[in-house]
Amino acid sequence: MSTFVSELSGSLIFRSGSSEQASLVPKANALALTGSLNITGSSLTFNGSDIISRIVNLEAGTGGEASIGPLNIHSSSINTFTSSYYTDSSSFDSRIDSIESTTSTNSSAITQLQSNTSSYISSTSQLTDSGFLTSSNSSIVSSSGQIAAFGYITSASVAVPAGTVSSSAQISALGYITGSPENTISSSQQLLDLGFVSGSHTGIFTETGSFYATSRDLQVSGSFRVSGSVAANSFISTDGTGQPTLSSNSNLILSASDAVIIRNALLRPGRFTDSETGSLAAIDGDILFNTWSYKLQFYSGSAFYDIGASNIPAGTISSSQQIEDLGFVTSSGGSSTDITALNTFTSSYYVDSASFSSRIDTVTVDTS
Repeated sequence: MSTFVSELSGSLIFRSGSSEQASLVPKANALALTGSLNITGSSLTFNGSDIISRIVNLEAGTGGEASIGPLNIHSSSINTFTSSYYTDSSSFDSRIDSIESTTSTNSSAITQLQSNTSSYISSTSQLTDSGFLTSSNSSIVSSSGQIAAFGYITSASVAVPAGTVSSSAQISALGYITGSPENTISSSQQLLDLGFVSGSHTGIFTETGSFYATSRDLQVSGSFRVSGSVAANSFISTDGTGQPTLSSNSNLILSASDAVIIRNALLRPGRFTDSETGSLAAIDGDILFNTWSYKLQFYSGSAFYDIGASNIPAGTISSSQQIEDLGFVTSSGGSSTDITALNTFTSSYYVDSASFSSRIDTVTVDTS
């Protein structure tokens, strides 16, 4: 085999015609190849090691070479583990299902336990709030020893000094009352039940049957709430200030056997615009004052109509006020400029009318 030796000072470029196919470019510590490297032989070696053989062994998974043997050994152990995993997965599934079922049951039990014990006392603060003692107080008597230290009898074995009264029987024997004989008054409540004054003041109420009555005025500076009915001959605002208000979350009903009379005052219905009436929950017979048409209106069927007029469809213009609200002239009043413009238009109409007539005269009508 002949050997060709040459020294290049630059790159070696391979061309096919004018097209560059590949090149060898010297680098600092390497030779760069651009393009593809096509080897038609059966081996490619580096430092005596066949690279093609190693790639084939790596793809086949064989362990013929020491450099890929550890990889194959590791892969073998993984395959063994994977096989055992699939073998045990059935039992794993059943165990996991059992754990999930048990966890769900335990969670429900814990939730129920928390609900059942939510009212339990679990701190000294709750005991204190409930009125129980949670600490020692030097002024509290809590034992027989303390009672004895104060000179009181703490047991039946203590000798009672002569002349000491220690029982109801002894009191009765001395002629004193130890009980409550019939008709005996022994409390202020009994005095109240009999209608007598039992305090330092007389009060203003007298119990009469099932209610309390008074002949004096009752002044309330705050709210006065009654859960039942309030009956009175009249309701009068006496201080002359403010506007007394009767309010209700639904309807307010004034009921009388004859008539509801408004005396010495005006009746002022609710004031609404056309757009506001659309949101009212009205029924037949309801009355309001329309601030757009400035008229009283009543509700009938599905709309509000002016009182005293026939059923005029919604949207119909029926007053000069509505015409003015729309921006149109409703009288001869106004600036002279407006009237002049109107006269100018009228004048031009009459000027052109002659030409209109002549044009109409020239029209031929075919009557055949």
